[in-house]
Amino acid sequence: MEFACGIILRSALLDTLIVLNLYNILKDNEASNKTEAEKEQILNDFCNTMLSDGLKNTLEYIKTAKDLNLITEQQLKDTFKNFTASHQIFFEPYANDGSMPVLKINKYYSPKELFKKLTNSRNLKELSKIYDSYLFFSKYDHFGILYYEVSKEKFIDQLERICKGIELFVGTQSILHLALRMYSGNDNFLNEQSNIAAKYLFDKILFPGSQTQQQNSGGIIY
Repeated sequence: MEFACGIILRSALLDTLIVLNLYNILKDNEASNKTEAEKEQILNDFCNTMLSDGLKNTLEYIKTAKDLNLITEQQLKDTFKNFTASHQIFFEPYANDGSMPVLKINKYYSPKELFKKLTNSRNLKELSKIYDSYLFFSKYDHFGILYYEVSKEKFIDQLERICKGIELFVGTQSILHLALRMYSGNDNFLNEQSNIAAKYLFDKILFPGSQTQQQNSGGIIY
């Protein structure tokens, strides 16, 4: 159970690092003189940069498979064609000729870079320490000596880390929901998910066992 939780939290905490950076961009834009269109473009560029992670590696794998005669020339052409057609916003116009597709975005922010960006933010510097928890659970993905060591911690210490990771994830999701509500209007699905996250944050993390406050608030903290 602990190993499964660690694997899940590794991804959840990476998402949290990304969301905190997105929130930081929102706050910086809020205080700028940029137009709404310029602000939206900055947000889109960051989101597309993060979403494009893995596209380049997949393309390189396909080309390597062809170079090693694991697939045919026609299979390579068909795969490149279908791949770019499914992810058009990330690629330059493609000629469907079997050449390597060209990504519009050639950069990516590693977890370490996301951490550094947060440490340079006056408002979010303290929250950048979430990187410590992410780094711990990232060892669960790699069966090296460090995974062996962290897996042998006392269970009470492991449980404490899991609880802290969940608190960080839920808290950051509430921030994300709040930001999305500012820009997406009255979306029923978003409102439902936002209320669930807010209720968990209120009932289980901020004020556990406070039935009176829970009933009065309905779980919504905004």
